[in-house]
Amino acid sequence: MTIHKLTNNEYIVRLLNVGLRGVTLLCKFSLFFVLAFYLAPEEVGLYGLIVASIAYGIYPLGLEFYTYSTRELIKSDKSTCGRYLASQIGLYVVLYLIFLPIFLFLFYFNFLPWYVAVYFYVLLILEHANQEMMRLLIALSHQIAASVALFLRQGLWVLIVIPVMYLYPDYRSIDFILSLWVLGSIGAAAVSFVTFYNLGFKGWLSGFDWLWIKKGVLVSLPFFISTLSLSAIATFDRYLFDFFVGRDVLGAYVFYIGLAASLISFLDAAVFSFIYPKMIAAYAKEDLISFNSQVKKMFYQILTLSFIFFAASFLLIDLIVGWIDKPIYSEHIFIFYIVVIAMFLQALSYIPHYALYAQGCDNTIVMSHGLSVVIFMVSAFSLSYISELYAVPVALCITYFLVLVWKTSAYYKRRLFLAS
Repeated sequence: MTIHKLTNNEYIVRLLNVGLRGVTLLCKFSLFFVLAFYLAPEEVGLYGLIVASIAYGIYPLGLEFYTYSTRELIKSDKSTCGRYLASQIGLYVVLYLIFLPIFLFLFYFNFLPWYVAVYFYVLLILEHANQEMMRLLIALSHQIAASVALFLRQGLWVLIVIPVMYLYPDYRSIDFILSLWVLGSIGAAAVSFVTFYNLGFKGWLSGFDWLWIKKGVLVSLPFFISTLSLSAIATFDRYLFDFFVGRDVLGAYVFYIGLAASLISFLDAAVFSFIYPKMIAAYAKEDLISFNSQVKKMFYQILTLSFIFFAASFLLIDLIVGWIDKPIYSEHIFIFYIVVIAMFLQALSYIPHYALYAQGCDNTIVMSHGLSVVIFMVSAFSLSYISELYAVPVALCITYFLVLVWKTSAYYKRRLFLAS
């Protein structure tokens, strides 16, 4: 009876988590629609550049240190967790002092306009803090708190934007959107902070464990390099598309890639955040049967949810574009179909990725990510001689497909090695 009760509780937690993430996802969907409807395509393109730059900027601020710290915190008790977290914060302060001034080059070289600089820096710091806290909450099995924080960070403020922009034309601007994003991020940080406070971790004032930080940096640095490479694709694609085609059509690309990337967000909430901690735990216990079972479960769930996403998006996309009623979107709708395929390939590549990560196969992950950005850049520039419009979307498909092949091959080689 106890096992049955725990199983029911697990499904309730999962349902609540998926529900919160689902509402957040709907809000993100709605924001793209509202931006496309009320803002000029050039402004939508600018918003896409800001979002992509912030998303990329949080990586050097965090150095992917969580790849080391989360595994350590899971194995530690409450008496030492506080010291580890305080040490991690100390590392982040040093990284802020190093990297924050470097981002000024985005504005100096006119990649982004100066009038959004304050918003950019405030959001960059808040997004990094929220991202790190959410990762820790998920690793410590506090998915609901993480999802509530994510809803405040990406969902609730959108529910305010929509009616205000509908009722008051003067608020249909990038400034208003970024201002509410700041407020939502502050609320998310507050929720995460309170959750950590209530966990009762001790040792916060025990001093920084610099040896622990040094060891963690050495472990996380390869992940940082590889993630920086792979994540570069999700930033450089916007800038490359802007370079190849122009800021107005970039608005259409940002709209379509935003819709397609929602698949990854939904899978992260419904699949990855639940299964990958179990994969880590199973491998740590040398329970290969359970480990392989979790890998298969991830595969089938991704296929099922992706099929649902494809069916819904393909049925609705024409209605959505018709509602927006701007030629720039209807004329370039084929971009959507290409980037959806790219996102599906990326989702599949996460299966061997998490399997390799759980087994500590860091070098394989680093190599695949490092090569991916080279493949993307070469593919994009090569394809631009054939079609500047479709060079970037098709290059995404090529890149994620090759990453999938690389990681899957490495996973099966590892599996054969363990079985021998």
